Amino acid sequence: MVALTPDAQLAGGRRVGGAGGRPGDTPKAVTALGPGHPGTAGRSRPADRGAGGPGGRPSPLTSAATRAFLTQDVRVRRDLPDSVHQMRVAARRLRSGLKVFEPMLDVEWAEALRTELGWIAGELGVSRDTEVLQARIDHHADEVGEDFAPLIRAVVDPALSERWHDARDHALKAMVSQRYREFLDNLVDAARSPRLNAAADAPAQDVLPALVEKAWKKLRKEVKLLELDGEAHPWHEARIRAKKARYAAEAVAPVMGEEVKKFAKALSGVTEVLGEHQDAWVAQQTLKELASAPEIDGMSGFSLGLLHEFEFEQELFARNDFVELWPSVKRAHKKARLA
Repeated sequence: MVALTPDAQLAGGRRVGGAGGRPGDTPKAVTALGPGHPGTAGRSRPADRGAGGPGGRPSPLTSAATRAFLTQDVRVRRDLPDSVHQMRVAARRLRSGLKVFEPMLDVEWAEALRTELGWIAGELGVSRDTEVLQARIDHHADEVGEDFAPLIRAVVDPALSERWHDARDHALKAMVSQRYREFLDNLVDAARSPRLNAAADAPAQDVLPALVEKAWKKLRKEVKLLELDGEAHPWHEARIRAKKARYAAEAVAPVMGEEVKKFAKALSGVTEVLGEHQDAWVAQQTLKELASAPEIDGMSGFSLGLLHEFEFEQELFARNDFVELWPSVKRAHKKARLA
């Protein structure tokens, strides 16, 4: 993976404005990249009122989170490794933070930002998901035997490569749109001056545990619906809830202490296991779709069917892994003393 130097980040920031931006956009983006960055000398630092900020006024939109998003914006435009994934992660963290801390924020303002973050994450999603899916299928093709792997790849690689290119072109068009430019302006403004309400003036230790606990309760409710031999959808919903609970715990861990940090790490294990479950399910649907194409010959269809069975087994393994993992997550929650 290529690490951007500060100079490279700044140059990329100028290109963000150059890709359809207006004069005056760059200083905003540069400022959001934070202290110590070229171009920020003599400028005021964006307010970084994280969960440990003055007066316990938490903000999910710290300058660091915005900086991470803008950095990945530059890397996506340069087509650097893992950039789309990291940009989506940054968007999801910001979006989740807005939801978790919504009781302390101007609700209409927060929901407007969440809408735009969800939009751009969705625009990036197809290209990233297709990239991951193709890599997974290519890797797992070897598991069904050397006689079948070339037949699988001969069907999957051309189809998913074309899908990836189309999705990437679509995402890049979104990133030079007027809507996206306005969103970037609003995001940087949010990092500098989040719209907090009176509840944000309360001591952090009095407010933050309840916010994490709320996310945890929603996850626990979803987990109760899971069945080892049930449908995949509840497992996917549990994954979404686990991500939100994880991001919430990570956001407050600097204030709440080591046990909350450990709880967040335990939740990251849940998201990994349930992510594997989701990837296996998506692979099955894709293989079924490709195998049903009229031009697929019998042996190629048989090969795709073998891999479909392998991915079904991976889905079941992930469910069993989750069952083994869950008790340790509940213990980590208990030690975090959030309730």
